[in-house]
Amino acid sequence: MGGLTRGRQPGDDDSYWYVLVLQQAEMVPQTPRLYVPRSLDDLVADTLEALAGKPMVFLLGAGASAAAPSYLPQPRLIQEAVYRCVAPLGAPAEHCDLIVGSLPEIYHETLLELGGESTREIWKVLSLWELPEEAPSLAEFELSPNLVHHLVVYLSWKSRRPVVTVNFDNMLERAAANLGLRPDPRLGAQPGDDTVAIWKLHGTVERRDSIRTTLQGITAADPTVLDRVQREFASATGCLIGYSGRDIDFFPFLCGWREAHPIRWLSLDLEKTAINRFPDAFLGVDARAEEWARRVIVQLPESESAACRLKAKLDRKPPEETRVREAYRALLDEHAERVYSRTFPPDDAKRLLAHAMTLAALGRNEEADRWADQYLAEPGVPALTCRALLLKSAMAHEFARYADSREHAERALSLARASGLRPEAEEALLRVDEARRMMFLPTRLPFAKASDLLDHKSLSATASMVWHAIRVWHRIPRKAQGEVAPPYPELRASFESIEHLVRVGALLQGLMERLLPTLSAHRLLDRFWFRVERYSYSNGYALGIGNAKKYLLRRSSGSASSDGYFFSVLDLYQLVPSPTGTCIHHRDVADALLVESRKIPPWPARDAKRDLACCLYEKALDAACDAGDPSLQLKVMLGLKETDSSRSWSAAEVKGLIAAVQSPAFTKYGDQLLARLTYS
Repeated sequence: MGGLTRGRQPGDDDSYWYVLVLQQAEMVPQTPRLYVPRSLDDLVADTLEALAGKPMVFLLGAGASAAAPSYLPQPRLIQEAVYRCVAPLGAPAEHCDLIVGSLPEIYHETLLELGGESTREIWKVLSLWELPEEAPSLAEFELSPNLVHHLVVYLSWKSRRPVVTVNFDNMLERAAANLGLRPDPRLGAQPGDDTVAIWKLHGTVERRDSIRTTLQGITAADPTVLDRVQREFASATGCLIGYSGRDIDFFPFLCGWREAHPIRWLSLDLEKTAINRFPDAFLGVDARAEEWARRVIVQLPESESAACRLKAKLDRKPPEETRVREAYRALLDEHAERVYSRTFPPDDAKRLLAHAMTLAALGRNEEADRWADQYLAEPGVPALTCRALLLKSAMAHEFARYADSREHAERALSLARASGLRPEAEEALLRVDEARRMMFLPTRLPFAKASDLLDHKSLSATASMVWHAIRVWHRIPRKAQGEVAPPYPELRASFESIEHLVRVGALLQGLMERLLPTLSAHRLLDRFWFRVERYSYSNGYALGIGNAKKYLLRRSSGSASSDGYFFSVLDLYQLVPSPTGTCIHHRDVADALLVESRKIPPWPARDAKRDLACCLYEKALDAACDAGDPSLQLKVMLGLKETDSSRSWSAAEVKGLIAAVQSPAFTKYGDQLLARLTYS
C-alpha cells in the first residue's frame, strides 16, 4: 500500500498518515482488508434502485469479458504468448515470470517501438471469436457477450447513462445489438431512446490504431474525457466491474473525485486490484460478476422487449470452459507467431535489444546492461545501435559510472549525427549534459561547499544544462491531450527533454531554497513543477509525473499534485518499477522525519520518529542496492548514521563504494565520507 496519499507531510497531526508510513516501513503489519466490504445482496439492491430513479454508471475492465460465454483471454495469457515468440534464446525462466507478471503496457511499448505498427495486430485476437474463417477452432463454441455485458448495457440504456470501459473488445456493442439497441462507441457519445453510448477510454479493436497498449498510452490523461466521465460519476452511483485499477490516465483521478464516493467495486479477487491503496473511496464486493448479473436479471420486470431478450439469456448453456481456454491458448500462440515472426525473426538480434529495454523498464538494471552488451557485440542498424548505446548510457548513470555514461552518450551522438537521426542526437546530447552534471556538481553531500559550484567545470556543466533547458522547453510536444503518440524516436527525445527540465529544476530548487527561501520563490517552483507534471501527462511520461510529484513533496507547501491527480510517488513506482525512484522516495520521507525529530525535545515522540526514519532509510538502502547505485547507497548510509543506527560498515566497504562512483565530487570528499560512515 502506498504512503503519502493526498499530499500529507511529516509533522501533520494525522494518525492515518503515520499508519501509512509505518506500514511502508513494515513497523506494523499490513492490514489484510482496508476497504469497506459490502455484500452482494446490497449491490443487487443498489442495482434495482437504479431502475427506480437512482441511476448507476458502470466502468468495465478486462475481467468482465472473462466469464462464460465470452471467455476472452486476459492480458496475462496474451503476454505469455507474445513472450514465447519474442524472448531471445538463453533468456532465463525467471525473466518470463517477471515480464509476464508486470504491467503489460511496459512490454508492448518496447515491442511497438522496435517492431512498428504491425505489432498492434496481436490485439486482433480479441475479435477472432466472431471471424470463423480465421479461427475455425473457436467457431464451434458460439462465443458471445455474457450476462454482465447484457445487463450493464440494459441498465445504462434505461438510465440514459454511458457505459465506460477500458476494454478494446466489442462485446458491449454486440450485447446492445442482441437487445435490439443501437450501440454508439464514439467517445463522448450521448445515449438516446434506442441508443446505448459506449465510451472506450483506451480505444477499440475495430480501429487498432486507436488502442492504448503502451505505458505512454495509459499515462496520457485527456482532461476533456476525464471531465465528461467525472460528471457522470458525480451525478450517479458508480460501479466498477472486472477492473484492476492499474492504469495511470484514469484511476488516480477517479480516486480524487470525492463527490463520486463511495464507488462500488465488484471483483472476484479484490486483493489483486488497487482498492486497498485508496480504501475510503470504495465499497468492495468480493463476488462473481455473473452471479450479480443473474440475480438482478431474475428480478427485472418484463416491461419491454429488451428486458424479455435479456431474461432469455438466462437459459443459455455456455460451452465447457476448459476446452475453450485450450483452444484460445493454441490460437494465441499461432496468432502471435504470425504477428511477430516478421518483425522479430528467431535469429534477429533485435530480440536482444527488446529484452534489454524491457528489463531496464522493470528496474532490472544489471541484467539489462548485460543484454545490451550482447546486442552491441555485432554491428546493427544505426537507429537501433543508437538506442542500445543510449540504454547503456542510462544504465551507467544508474550505476553512478558517470564517465562511462558520458562515453556511451557521446558515441550515440556521433552515430546519430552521422546517420541523420535528429531525435536520437537530441536525446544523446542531453544525456551528455546529465553525465557532466553528475561528475562535476556535488549533489546532496552534507560537506559540499558553495565554492564547489564556482569551479570552472561545474560552471560549464551548469551553463550547458541551462542552455539546453531553454532550447528543449519549447520543443517538448504540446500535442492535444489524447492524441496518438508521435513516432517513438521523437517520443523518447521528448521524454529526455522533460527529464532534462527535471534536472535543471532540481538544481534551481536547491539553490532557491538556500538563497531565496521566500514565499514567492516557493510559488514559482510550484508553478514550474506543475508545468513539468502537465507536460508529462500530455506526453504520457509516467516517470516524469513521478519526478514532478517527488519535488513537489519536498516543498514546504505540501502540495502533492495539480489537476486532482491522486497517486502518491510510491503508488506510481509500484506500477512502473523504479528502484532508484523508490529509494529516493523512502529517503526523502526519512529525511523529513529526521528533521522533525530534531525540532522536539527528547521524548518518546522524538524516538519514535527517529526509529521510523531509521526503518525507511533501511528500505531506501535496500532499494539503492537493487538499483546498483553506489552514490545513492552512500547518501542513504549518511542519513542512516544520523539516526544513531547500530548499522556499521567497514572502511573497505565504504572505500569500495566511493571508488565505484565516477565523480570528482565524491573523490574530493572521500575522506569525510569515510570518517562519517566508519566512526562508532
